[in-house]
Amino acid sequence: MDKTTLVKEALDTIFGYLGISPEYTLSEVEPEDGGDSEGDNNNSNRNLQVEIEGDELSFLIGYHGESLDALQSFLNTILLRKVEEKSDEPRTRVIVDINDYRKRRSEKILDITKSLIDRVRFMQQIWKCHP
Repeated sequence: MDKTTLVKEALDTIFGYLGISPEYTLSEVEPEDGGDSEGDNNNSNRNLQVEIEGDELSFLIGYHGESLDALQSFLNTILLRKVEEKSDEPRTRVIVDINDYRKRRSEKILDITKSLIDRVRFMQQIWKCHP
């Protein structure tokens, strides 16, 4: 079974149990880190990007993205167990984003980092921040 088809079926089943029908798209994207750390399969690794859009999906994101992370882990586990354990194919990672939550969070972290850098430059002191 194709990896994309497997992820679509899993999402449809999950959404069916939850009684929702959001729009979603799946696309293959290059890994941001340039590939597998093992080195020999760098060009063959792919990520499946799942973009979910819809109204009132905050419960799927959860507190600080915990439900979103759980959904992503669940889909990765399904893919690993059903396809990749039985084949020599390189690992495919599923990345889930709901209503651009991850994108907005990354932008917010980047803004906080830039403001802390400016503060350190202005004060010329070491600044400790929380992880």
